[in-house]
Amino acid sequence: MAADWKQRGKQKAIREGDANTAFHHAQATQRLRRNHIGKITHREQELFSHESKIAAVTDYFSGIMGEAGNSTWKFNIDELYNGRQLASESLTAPFADREALQAI
Repeated sequence: MAADWKQRGKQKAIREGDANTAFHHAQATQRLRRNHIGKITHREQELFSHESKIAAVTDYFSGIMGEAGNSTWKFNIDELYNGRQLASESLTAPFADREALQAI
């Protein structure tokens, strides 16, 4: 349990030498309360349980962001720089298995 409080405490307070554990615990508890989301109102309904809040947030952001689609490149890199000298053709050149193993 002491490790839990220590983990929740700010390193700054520990670094500055605050040995007052009551102060340390109060500070960590206040931070927990400040960072806690008690309820979420979603579709005119108040949600309190952790699972229902997760479902509401997931539903909300899925609606905003939509679903992932298949993105395909509609251009050819050779045509993109047609007539220009590439800075380094080695960046677009095929690589050998040996080079890949060396990179790892």
